[in-house]
This record gives sequence, C-alpha cells and structure tokens, in this order.
Amino acid sequence: MSDSQRFPVAAHALAYLAHKGAYAAAQAVPSAVLASSVPTNPVVIRRVTALLAEYAESNRARMARSKSRFGDAPRRARFICRLRK
Repeated sequence: MSDSQRFPVAAHALAYLAHKGAYAAAQAVPSAVLASSVPTNPVVIRRVTALLAEYAESNRARMARSKSRFGDAPRRARFICRLRK
C-alpha cells in the first residue's frame, strides 16, 4: 500500500478513535470495527495503526532527548541555541 493510500486510512482511524474517546488501551476499538467504517481490511488498519504508534513513540523519545538537552528552556531559546552551533 502506497503512502498516498495510507494517509486517508490513518486520518480516518485517528478521527474515529477520537470520536469514540479511545485514548487508552482500556477503550480500544477492534480493528474489524474500524475497518468496517473505512471499507478496508482489518489487516490494513492494524498495519497503519502500528505505523502511527511507532511514529508517536519515536516522537516521544525525540522530545525526551530534547528536554534533557535543553532543560525547560523556552522554545525560542532552544532555537537560538541551535543556530549558534
């Protein structure tokens, strides 16, 4: 599946999960239910949500590294610090 086909599925999945209030594992929605709302296969939903989870985890790790490097400095100060290097 190409990226141009994954994006609408990912956007729909995120919107559906937000609409249902599924913000934690306890409120998880089965992939079959999500797939029926998109008209696609549940395997596609599982693969796309796995990619989204991987992206979220890498973003969380990147932000943690940034915070440890710059502390609680305001964003502008961090940007200026990067320009000086």
